[in-house]
Amino acid sequence: MKDTATIAVICSTLLLVACQAPELPEVSKPVKRLDSDDLAVMKAVLDDFLRPERDPSIQRAMASPKPVPRTTRFLMFDWTVAVCERQPLPGAVLPGCIDDHWLRHLASATSAPTLSAATRAKKLNARSLPIIGLLADDVIYIPAGINVADLDELTRKYQSGSVIALSAPVYLEPRTALIAYRDFWNSTGFARLTRTSGKWNVASHSGSLE
Repeated sequence: MKDTATIAVICSTLLLVACQAPELPEVSKPVKRLDSDDLAVMKAVLDDFLRPERDPSIQRAMASPKPVPRTTRFLMFDWTVAVCERQPLPGAVLPGCIDDHWLRHLASATSAPTLSAATRAKKLNARSLPIIGLLADDVIYIPAGINVADLDELTRKYQSGSVIALSAPVYLEPRTALIAYRDFWNSTGFARLTRTSGKWNVASHSGSLE
């Protein structure tokens, strides 16, 4: 009788284990991707701001008012720049990260409250995102994580004086975007863009020389 009761307990235990729901794998959060509006903002930064800044600087370097050579290209990192988790170390992996030096230009680039803008910028740029899609014919994508020696070689190969890194755009108000930019060896800061008649345009920017 005792053996029968023991067997019954064991069977009940096995049945209980068998009936328990299996553990489901943790559902991964979808990775944010840049959409068509994000890419349009980036293109506007190139067209309205960085290209007009670049061409006169090249002309000054040539000591001539001649047109900029058609072979001149933008070298642009193929991943967005993320906000630093801590202060970056000298010689960190390129293109670096958005630190306090960048964020302090927010107040001059937008009328939105600085704290709100900074919080939003940090949240949406907590990680780097791939930039997929051709922004312009004169853009050559370069891999994030490239070392300085290889970057120097590429600038010579493509006769480029402009190496560009961009963050993901931040939308604080309707039809208004903020984006961090880094024009290597030239300037770093934020640009504010507005959308009118379906087109993004750079309204203001604030930065400092590198």
